[in-house]
Amino acid sequence: MNKKTGLYRNINPSTDNWLSAATGVAGVRYQIVIRMDNAAVKLVIEKYKTKQNKEVFDYLYAKKDEIEGLFENKINWRRMDNHISSRIEHDIEGCGLKDESTWKQGYKLIAERLIQWDKAFRPHFDEIRKM
Repeated sequence: MNKKTGLYRNINPSTDNWLSAATGVAGVRYQIVIRMDNAAVKLVIEKYKTKQNKEVFDYLYAKKDEIEGLFENKINWRRMDNHISSRIEHDIEGCGLKDESTWKQGYKLIAERLIQWDKAFRPHFDEIRKM
């Protein structure tokens, strides 16, 4: 993945089924999750205060059409009003831990989607930093 994007360059391998990477915005991070039957890329909004998280989510949701247009794939917008944090996610089918034959292609899919994900969200980070 480091050949395609530097987002995970300083992240060590792990036995967990997820990896997080900094976005440059405090309390906002990228996350890759690999499940038994699929994978996901996420934007985790987890600042110290619920109100801040919901403001960041609402700002991004107001840009939904632009973000989804750049990403070109289905995005799940999860404000999660009963939780402190919020999540924005994209599920990646065709790869998972259960079927080892999907791992090589899954790695490529995850890397490609993560690059698209970053291109769709990064233009908004300067504004989010001001919040």
